[in-house]
Amino acid sequence: MKTEQFSPLITNRMLTMTTRALISIPALFALMLQSCSTTAPTTLVGEWANPEYKKSTIRHILVVGASDDEWQKGALETTLKEQFEKRGLEATSTVESMPKGVKLTRESFEKYFKDRTIDAVLVSQLLSVDTKEATTDVYFTQRTSIQLEATFYGYYANVFDRQYYPGMATNTEIIRVETRLYETREAKLIWRAVSKTVNPKSAMEVIQSLSKAIVDTLANEGVLGKK
Repeated sequence: MKTEQFSPLITNRMLTMTTRALISIPALFALMLQSCSTTAPTTLVGEWANPEYKKSTIRHILVVGASDDEWQKGALETTLKEQFEKRGLEATSTVESMPKGVKLTRESFEKYFKDRTIDAVLVSQLLSVDTKEATTDVYFTQRTSIQLEATFYGYYANVFDRQYYPGMATNTEIIRVETRLYETREAKLIWRAVSKTVNPKSAMEVIQSLSKAIVDTLANEGVLGKK
């Protein structure tokens, strides 16, 4: 009977489809992993330097994390301090020198840092945290082309040759921080930059990546002196 002839054909096609689906699973997982967001280091996307500033004169720097979150402030200042010290500079943080809750003003600077021969003050402040969503389209692949004049039986059997790939959504988190460097003699701005950190795994990862990017850039551009 026709049914007896047709059933094995469908069964074979289904078995073939199942085998191909199993084979394509590793490839699908690979595609999913590639679609997942990856962590990128901090980059400086906007930078300005005062052309009138005489470079290589900074030897002692005060680092300030402009944040109401005490942990973030302390972690940022400590990490920046360590990065500057690796470059041979003397660095001081406000968290180790000022009482908790005291803001850095002209008066507090004179009170706590006047006798420390500080050449510059570096201030970092969070600008924004943005999350962007991107999606990939749903698509199919077809091993065997289906002609318009194909019979119902041929079309029905060829349907099992199609492979389905679902669309995927990925979220990208972007952290932007502004950092300013002032000289202390006249309190003039000598350097400014906006940084971008993409998909950090934690706040500490932002702090470590940001601190290294800032200090490396200042050193490479000759802004920093040597102790």
